[in-house]
Amino acid sequence: MALRRSRKRHILPDGATVAVVGAGPAGCFFAFRLLRESKEQDRSLRVVLIERKADPHTGAIRGCNGCAGGISPRLADALQANHIRLPSDVIQTRIRTVTLQGEWKNVELRVPDDRRMYAAFRGALPSRRSARTRGLDEFLLRLALAEGAELLAGEVQEFRRRADGGIDVCYRVGGETRAKAHWLLADFVALATGVNHTPGLPFREQRFLRAILPLLPRFRPPKIRRTLVAEVRIASRSLRPLLGEAFFGGYGSGRIRIEMSSMIPKREFLTVVLIGPTVDRAQRGDGQAIIAEFFRLPHVQRILPLRFEAPVACLCGPGIPVTAARGYVADRVAAVGDLAVARLYKDGLYSAFLTARALADTVLQLGVDARSLREGYMPVVEKLRRDNRYGRLVFLLNRIAFGNRGLSRILYQAILTERKSKPEHQRRLAQILWKIASGDDSYRRVFFSMFHPKAIYRIVVGGLLVTLRNVATEAVFGLKWEGFGRYPTGLHREDFVAKKTDILPILEAFGLGHTPDVERMYSIRVRSTPARILRELGRFGDPDRQFFRPRFVDVRRVAGEPNRVGCRVRYKLPFPRLSFQVELVSVEPGRRLVYRVLDGFARGGLLLFELDRCQPKCHLLSIYVGFNFPRGRNVIQRLLWRVFAIFFPGFAHDVVWNHSLCQLKHLIESQ
Repeated sequence: MALRRSRKRHILPDGATVAVVGAGPAGCFFAFRLLRESKEQDRSLRVVLIERKADPHTGAIRGCNGCAGGISPRLADALQANHIRLPSDVIQTRIRTVTLQGEWKNVELRVPDDRRMYAAFRGALPSRRSARTRGLDEFLLRLALAEGAELLAGEVQEFRRRADGGIDVCYRVGGETRAKAHWLLADFVALATGVNHTPGLPFREQRFLRAILPLLPRFRPPKIRRTLVAEVRIASRSLRPLLGEAFFGGYGSGRIRIEMSSMIPKREFLTVVLIGPTVDRAQRGDGQAIIAEFFRLPHVQRILPLRFEAPVACLCGPGIPVTAARGYVADRVAAVGDLAVARLYKDGLYSAFLTARALADTVLQLGVDARSLREGYMPVVEKLRRDNRYGRLVFLLNRIAFGNRGLSRILYQAILTERKSKPEHQRRLAQILWKIASGDDSYRRVFFSMFHPKAIYRIVVGGLLVTLRNVATEAVFGLKWEGFGRYPTGLHREDFVAKKTDILPILEAFGLGHTPDVERMYSIRVRSTPARILRELGRFGDPDRQFFRPRFVDVRRVAGEPNRVGCRVRYKLPFPRLSFQVELVSVEPGRRLVYRVLDGFARGGLLLFELDRCQPKCHLLSIYVGFNFPRGRNVIQRLLWRVFAIFFPGFAHDVVWNHSLCQLKHLIESQ
């Protein structure tokens, strides 16, 4: 960050002391940047971190995590650019899939191959971690100490300005008011305490705020909103299928009003963060009941294992800034991190890094006087403030879209249509949602991309129109979404190609060819064993089965035994010429069932069920349907079959099997 010097700047001389009050991410990022850059400039500074929650002997940070602990792609990039490598005992999981919870269905977004997203614990809690792990704050503190910073384990009591402009910092070891007062003579003070100095007490009533007013007489703190953060202990075997995923929601119910939620699995714990009116109004002791009610929400139950028990290992209610501070700089002092500004609801760690970097560069390149700080540091804070205005609109639109069943269905369908028809780099809607969920772009750019003509077109054509068609199809076939969850079943275009390559030898062996006239493929994740999944698939054709029962189509087993070669299933439709039979012609135990169409217009086609292991006790159930239309024996027949092919409602197969796969998942997982 190149800054231009002006006249009458106050530049820190060699040997100057910089006091950093607070050794959280913002304070440690600032100390690290300041020391590393000063060394490159052959300057010598003394940087002292003062942290009341630090262990003076080990450097460990005591206390709560205070947030979800997500490390966004942009923060991961920033750490890499500064040659900071997160060790394995800090990273709890690498996030590979982001799931946005919708009233209709969840939208699953893969983390792009060139992006990295992690989850960590911030503090020392929960205390009963089975493996030795470090909190992110402790790691960053040790990083700053290794760069040359000093650590004072104490609590700041007051500040006094000296006649020469310097600042005396009074602190007491352990924070005890009767303990001996110590004084640190500082040439510059960075206030990096965050907004949760005294947990449970509104920030504007906290004593520390009164202590900094002599230094920043015009300081107006940011507005704070309460959150509810819970660490829920879950048996590792139950949590294992969820590892590598992050779940974000934007709505609750009539009983629990939630505007934002996140669930991030971390080995044997599930970190839950809630924001909303219910949390705003909560009293002390309400946290456990709110978490329990949250877990009962239908869209949350679609994610969690059945018979889920949620013992809360630790619970806290930290505040987060939802506006920027005012008057946060003065001669030789500046607030940094959450105390100045934070990205709205997302990626506060990255905004801590941005503000810390900007402040450190300003101190070194311009100076520590108020004018220098306003010119070099304030533009970064103000840019975040302006961007948060767009953030409010983005999250409002997001809540409206995902919290309404009709709108959620339209958006899901638009994304599915795009996913099946466009290559990854052209999926505009998925990119917008990815940036909202991950914080991988500014809110301003996200907001305007939401109203791009191409985005609107895809929502209308690929979402609204297709949804209307599907609703009508469900009505015709008597399909009702009752008594089971709604789950994603559509494949990415690249997954379809990969899967098609995998089964191509089967298609060629049965004479279907490389590109049948009609091809459909669907998949769904099922948390169960192959034996249980195949046992339920064996009921395909049973009169009392609880899946694949479309109106007007009588599907019955007419010969053979379930899942045995020779098993025949008849599809009887009101129009006899459209009826046909399928026969099980190949069985790969524990993996694959291949049915072949024996007669009718789809004669020679294939119906294939296949299982692929994606996690321990979690399998991907895929269904492939492919057939060719008859070619006809003469010109008239060829013309008629060509017309039939044009008007053949292949989408009806999508609608019926989408419904049936969700039924299958529910039946299998509830056993």
